[in-house]
Amino acid sequence: MTGSLLLAACGGGGGSSGGGGTAGDDRAPKAYDVNPQPRDKVKDGGTLRWGINEFPAQWNRNHVDGNLAMAAVVSNALLPSPFLSDEKAEITVNDNYVIDARVTERRPEQVVTYTLNPKARWSDGSPITWADYRTQWRALNGRDPDFRIASSTGYQDIGQVARGKDDFQVVVTFDRPFGDWQSLFSPLLPAATNRTPESFNNAWLNKIPASAGPFKFGGFTFNGSSELLKDRDVRLAVQLGIDRQAIARSDLQGLDWPIALLNNHFFMNTQEGYRDNAGELRAYNPARAKKLLDAAGWQLAGGGGTVRQKDGKPLDLRFVVPSGVQVSKAEGELAQSMLAQIGVKLTIKAVPSDDFFSKYVIPGNFDITPFAYIGTPFPVSSSYGIYANAPDGKTWNANFGRVGSAAVDEAMSRAAQSLDPVRARKETNKADRLIWQQVTVLPLYQRPQTVATRETLANAGARGFYDLRYEDIGFMR
Repeated sequence: MTGSLLLAACGGGGGSSGGGGTAGDDRAPKAYDVNPQPRDKVKDGGTLRWGINEFPAQWNRNHVDGNLAMAAVVSNALLPSPFLSDEKAEITVNDNYVIDARVTERRPEQVVTYTLNPKARWSDGSPITWADYRTQWRALNGRDPDFRIASSTGYQDIGQVARGKDDFQVVVTFDRPFGDWQSLFSPLLPAATNRTPESFNNAWLNKIPASAGPFKFGGFTFNGSSELLKDRDVRLAVQLGIDRQAIARSDLQGLDWPIALLNNHFFMNTQEGYRDNAGELRAYNPARAKKLLDAAGWQLAGGGGTVRQKDGKPLDLRFVVPSGVQVSKAEGELAQSMLAQIGVKLTIKAVPSDDFFSKYVIPGNFDITPFAYIGTPFPVSSSYGIYANAPDGKTWNANFGRVGSAAVDEAMSRAAQSLDPVRARKETNKADRLIWQQVTVLPLYQRPQTVATRETLANAGARGFYDLRYEDIGFMR
């Protein structure tokens, strides 16, 4: 089995502290902080400048190159979604676009019926109809490899998307049950940009051709395919040699935020279902790491050598970071010092921010890299592509660690197909325990969402799972 390491600064869960550092504090993270205000207290007009730290070339969020946090920040304000999440990840319909959506049949097949808001329009004035839903399913179901999709999760389980009683009713029939069905069609793209591989891959390059929101456009890891990390025991040794508690303390210094290590790949610690599944990776253990490297044939050279070698090749790993991101650089420097103590050399390579994902993370041009996975109200479906096995052995989509197994896929599928949330959470934790055993993504902690705003800005800020109601954002009267 090949393997790769991803060092993630945040992700789908939170947890108890590991060894090798002081215990995490007992405070719970805030679910959200957006200064919620009723619309009658928000005045019309004003200019809100909202900074982003990169400008993606690909704005199609469903494209493998557009699966970026900054693309989401912008497109969330521009594109329709059938559902909204509150701060507790509880889901309701977004009545701007959908009047009603529910499971209308469970046997012999799961059927979901959407009643669309007939007043909803794309920016060119055309109505949002069942055809937009059908075309998105066809683009994302994974049956045509020319669509360079980030994930087919959920869409691959659909057998048919059909017109209901009129153009504003969508009937979705599943071949296999899919419990996170509310995660689908979000964001929804217009049929014209989903209809062919060419339009899907190119219509959103360096532009946003359509919108339907309240605004319009005016302009986590260890690389399993790495030769040095394809041995699971080497990946395990490297992870045991990294003191997550120390990295968390460094990253969060000066912030009023609890230091709680993240020991689940799917759930945030504010979500029901969170369990600590880290096992032996819960604790920093350099002594165990050294023994694993010795057993794997990576020996310290005679004469006082400090870097382990095997067959004359040094254990020298590339830690790729985006230039200008100080927290990533600091994480690399801390990991560099820690890994040196077990005989592993870590070379930090800073690359241009705009190239970080497209030229390094996505093609697997790294040994270890730090970045944030974003938690969602749908922990299984949103993470499925991150941990799914490559169906053809080479196409990894959003699985940047390039490690997978049939067992993990089966466990995630059982979780995704359960319409019982209690059972789904149980199966999700089974999948999580298997992923920890693969040793590819090392969660660090639930990173705070730090947003600087004016005190008078209403209904915007650090949102957590809460979907911003962009039409309600404004300055208080």
